[in-house]
This record gives sequence, structure tokens and C-alpha cells, in this order.
Amino acid sequence: MSGWRRAGLASGAVGVAAAATVHLEAVRRLGASPYTVDGFGLLPVDRVSTVAADDGVPLRVEETGSPDAPLTVVFVHGFCLNMGSWYFQRRDLPQRTDARLVFYDQRSHGRSGTSDAENCTIDQLGRDLQAVLRTVAPTGPVVLVGHSMGGMTIMALARQRPELFDSQIAGVAFIATAANGMAPSRMSLSARNPLIGALRWAGNLGPDLVQRGRPPVNVLLAPIVRAMSYGDRTTSRTVVEFTERMIASTPAKTVFDFLPTLADHDELDALGAVAGRPIIVLCGDADRLTPYRHTAVIGKALADARLTRVPGAGHLLQLERATLVNGAVLDLITEVRGPRRRRTAARA
Repeated sequence: MSGWRRAGLASGAVGVAAAATVHLEAVRRLGASPYTVDGFGLLPVDRVSTVAADDGVPLRVEETGSPDAPLTVVFVHGFCLNMGSWYFQRRDLPQRTDARLVFYDQRSHGRSGTSDAENCTIDQLGRDLQAVLRTVAPTGPVVLVGHSMGGMTIMALARQRPELFDSQIAGVAFIATAANGMAPSRMSLSARNPLIGALRWAGNLGPDLVQRGRPPVNVLLAPIVRAMSYGDRTTSRTVVEFTERMIASTPAKTVFDFLPTLADHDELDALGAVAGRPIIVLCGDADRLTPYRHTAVIGKALADARLTRVPGAGHLLQLERATLVNGAVLDLITEVRGPRRRRTAARA
């Protein structure tokens, strides 16, 4: 293979980190938004806390609703995002359910602490979710809602602690996620990719330098920026710009540190522990980061799951099709709390 071709493939690989970036040039031409996104930090919050992960990394947690609520719903965000990606769920769901809603920033994202590179793994994220549940929801039924890398986090938890899914996890929502590596045949993201290895080395050596050099890095990412695009070209410009600000706040080192684990991720066997409870699986059919074929694999492994293919939607489904996602989460809550489920739980 020629050096130029290898360089091109490497650039494409890094481009998935663009997972990160939305194709703004096309969307900026859209008209004014029919609504505004004021920022996640301005939404009401009842409690804010810090949960220590097992390696000491502090995780930022925010809650709405009563700590004595009959059900807790924990939202787990994706790669290069933060809890702000659940903006419309945090804004709208408290008016429609009495469940307690819990949001947290994954390690090295948002306002959580920075992780060592070796702990930027899906496996560690599963243990982080354990720490959050142990601290803020040690008892009572829980519904887990995961987007993209957040869905992978839930799968890691299922592998590590399958007994939780028998005793406490009452329902699961997988949104735009994959049970194994993200398009590995087209995007070589593994640690064996020399460019990824070099970028991680540079990030560990001088993270501030890498962050200052992010504009040229973004040029390298440009070939695959559409992987994280909104599928619907009429998506509000305000929402797109809100997403851009959120993604831009993710340190470049975080992007590079998490790329290998996204490529090597394989939790297909863990889905057996998830089965046996209400499950919804959502994916946009214009999602180019975790295409629908990945969702179909999850649906096949979880035969009783409600599988929804959303026409024209991209990867950021909870922002692009918030009404649909909110409705699906509310339906899941209703199913979990239905009379038959309550009787089953009582017998258990």
C-alpha cells in the first residue's frame, strides 16, 4: 500500500473523532430556529454531587426529581459529548413523569475529572456507571438510557454485574449504539493504527499543545465529519450550534484516548444479561457512525426488544428527534411500572 494511501486511511480513522463535529457549513444556511436552546446549565436541577470512580476520577452528577421517587432513570451520554446532549430530556421529561432523572458526565468529558489514557476504556466506563448507581441509586428500580458510547457503557455494566439486571435494572433504552466495534472495516481506530498511537503519545506528552493545535487536527478530521451529522437537513441551526459548542469543549486528548476502545469494543455476549426486561432500541437510518445494521444486531440478540428505525435521522437522535425519544422513554417507564411488572418484582 502506498504511503499516500496509508496516510489517507489514517486521516479517515482520525476522522471518526469528528464524531465530534457536525457538518455546520450545510446547516448554517438554515433559517432561524423554532425554539431556543439556552444551555443545559441553565435548566433546573435539584441536586448536584460528585461521585468518585474506583480509580478516583471525580464524576459530575446532576439530578431532578425526588430522591424517594418510585423509579430512577439514569442517562449515559456518548463520545465527545456531555450530559448536555440530554438537553430536551432534562427540559421536558420532569413535567411528564414523577421518576427521578439522573445525568452524569463520563470521565474526561464535561465537568468530570480527567482520566489517565489507560483507563479511557469502555470497560472502565462500565465500572464508572456502577459507582454512580452505588452512590445515587443504591436501591429501587432503575431504567438505564444510553446513547452511542453510553449504550456501550451499559453493555459493559451488564457483563461486569449481570446480577444487577436481575435485581435492580428494570428497563434499558439503547439509542444509536453498537454492540461491537464502530464500522471497523472502514475506519481503523485501533491502537495499532500508527497515527492514532502517535496522537495519543503527543497528547500524553503535552495535552495543552495538542489542544492548541486542534484547528489543524480538525482539518485531518474533516473527511469523516459527516459521520456525526444530523440526518435531517432541516434540523434547527440553534440545535446544531449548541451541539458544536458542546463538542468543541471536549479536549483533543479525550478524543484520541477513547478512539481505540471504540474500535475494539465488543459486548455482544453481554446482551444476554440485558434480556428479560422492557428494552427499546432506536437508530436513525441516516446514522453513519453507528449505522442501522449495528442496531439490527442488537435487536436480533434481544428478540423481545422494541426496535425502531427512525427515517431520515442521524446519530444525535435525542437532539434531532427529541419528541420521539422522549415518547419512547416515557413508554418504557410506563411499561416498567405496569401492574404486571410490579407483581413480578414483588414475587422476586
